[in-house]
Amino acid sequence: MRIISGKYKGKKIFQPTDEATRPLKDLTKESIFNIIQHSNLIRIKIENSNILDLFSGVGSFGLECISRGASNIVFYENYQNVLKILKKNIVHLGCGNKTKVIDLDIFNKNAFHSLNNQFEIIFLDPPYKEKKLTDLLKTIMELKLLRKNGIIIMNEGIITGMNGVLIGIAKIHGMKGISLLGETSGYVFDHNSSKAVLQSLSKLLKIDINTEYLDVEAKANNELLSQIEQMKQTNENEGIKYEESKNLQYIS
Repeated sequence: MRIISGKYKGKKIFQPTDEATRPLKDLTKESIFNIIQHSNLIRIKIENSNILDLFSGVGSFGLECISRGASNIVFYENYQNVLKILKKNIVHLGCGNKTKVIDLDIFNKNAFHSLNNQFEIIFLDPPYKEKKLTDLLKTIMELKLLRKNGIIIMNEGIITGMNGVLIGIAKIHGMKGISLLGETSGYVFDHNSSKAVLQSLSKLLKIDINTEYLDVEAKANNELLSQIEQMKQTNENEGIKYEESKNLQYIS
């Protein structure tokens, strides 16, 4: 694995020999940077940006950002075997003055208390399917770690149903696009989520989109969800237990 572009182009990135880390593939990395550089919907650039690289592994993403002109990278990694290689890569490139390595569990809110600035880009690439990403994203937003117009990049997850089909067909035909995701309840079609997505799209494209009709539908859905919760409570009182899923569900 090597740096793809910029000041350190062609420089080697050392990797671990075990399978505990999932290195970011060059093709995936190049696709991410192409989107950031060429998309009209993204208002930040790599140059002079502050980057937060979570689950940083050997630092493939963050080091690529430094090579492309980023001002500062904060790496979070606490797997000791990989941490040693991350530090080795930083020394190898000679970019220690632009990096900070934090060896803490990022699922602890206190892990971010040493940060005193916001970030234009926050990158998450967990080495395995991590079920606590929902909580981590909430922490990021609560602590206001993301700068206005900043972006969060997640190299994780899938889009299912018709949404996934449309994106798959677009990819086959060489069409480029961006999928906007909104958190849903998971029980029924979530009109509040749809409204949030449309409002975001309205801001991005600078056009007016009337979403008043969604408020009417959302009210009916809220009443339905309330009935479902009441039914669940009644059943639980009668000894029927439900196992709650804490995973986010999305629509695009």
